[in-house]
Amino acid sequence: MEDIKNSKMVHDPLTLLQCSPTTTGAACAIIASEDFVIKYGLQDQAVEILASEMCTDLPETFGTKSSMNLVGYGLVKKAAK
Repeated sequence: MEDIKNSKMVHDPLTLLQCSPTTTGAACAIIASEDFVIKYGLQDQAVEILASEMCTDLPETFGTKSSMNLVGYGLVKKAAK
C-alpha cells in the first residue's frame, strides 16, 4: 500500500501504480485467404484489411500531468500517423 501511495503522481489524485495501461478491451478477427472466402461464399461478410498499426505508451503518457496523455491520446495519434 505504501508503494502505491508513494509512487510518482500521474494526475492528482492518481499515482503511477494506481493507473492501468490503456490495454483494456477485446477484439477478434478471423483471417482467411481470398480463396477461402470465395469457396464458402463469404464475400458479403468479408472485410479486407489493408493496414494495421500498433503503438504503446510514449514517454509523455506518464511524464506530464495531462489527462489526455494519460488516456492514450498521444499513442493513438502516433499510431494513426
